[in-house]
Amino acid sequence: MCTIISYSSQRFFRIDGPCGKIAHLDRMKGTSKGGMGLKRLRERTGMSVREVAAAIGRPTSTYASYENKYKKRFLPADLILALLPVFAARGVEADELRALGGLAGPSESTRKTRRLNQINSPSVEKPTSITSIAEVDVRAAMGAGSQDMNDTRIVNRWSLPTEFVRIATNASLENIRIITVVGDSMPVTFRPYDKVMVDTEDRTPSPPGIFVVWDGLNLVLKRVEYIAHSEPPRVRILSENPEYQPYERVVEEAYIQGRVLGKWLWT
Repeated sequence: MCTIISYSSQRFFRIDGPCGKIAHLDRMKGTSKGGMGLKRLRERTGMSVREVAAAIGRPTSTYASYENKYKKRFLPADLILALLPVFAARGVEADELRALGGLAGPSESTRKTRRLNQINSPSVEKPTSITSIAEVDVRAAMGAGSQDMNDTRIVNRWSLPTEFVRIATNASLENIRIITVVGDSMPVTFRPYDKVMVDTEDRTPSPPGIFVVWDGLNLVLKRVEYIAHSEPPRVRILSENPEYQPYERVVEEAYIQGRVLGKWLWT
């Protein structure tokens, strides 16, 4: 069994076997089941957080807090009532939304009708979509003068359920890479030979996070922070290992290769 830990949102994803189908998804830390359910329903509508907030006349940050930070078991009734017509227009049943607010759920007759429709439905279960993610050898770039991780040699391809990857990121799949951790720059978060997934398209350290950077000799993992209001724009590059001193660079000379999305743990 392998698990990927996402450092962008502190979410934990678990999948069966050698990265087979998804078996379990632990909830986002600090977010209730109601908040997670609301996010799932909103994503089914195809609407963005901003679009939903505008439709119900609330600030985007206020609505986003219900999806990401709300801790109570049930969502506020006034929020549910405001969302009912918006989500209904996008095909979400009212009973699903009411359940997130602890309001009256579907009647027994409604549940029986749903089960009957499911039994009589001629549709066939859609097979799981599989995505191929390239693993590159960053060790091959050491001292070789390569400054772009996309130019490094592909050594393997991982076949992962697309929905699993999409939980971790909305990045273009062709821009995602898997690498093996080398060195002891981040010994608390990452150990040598950990496998990490990187979005090579996201090279902007705002918000700050863990990135792959070219340090002049190697491709290494570092924490990168944008120095607010610096001109020209500068970043601070830090290690967890106290043996390595932090340093600053202008953005163009930091050679950021991509944001680390998470790492795999085998249990």
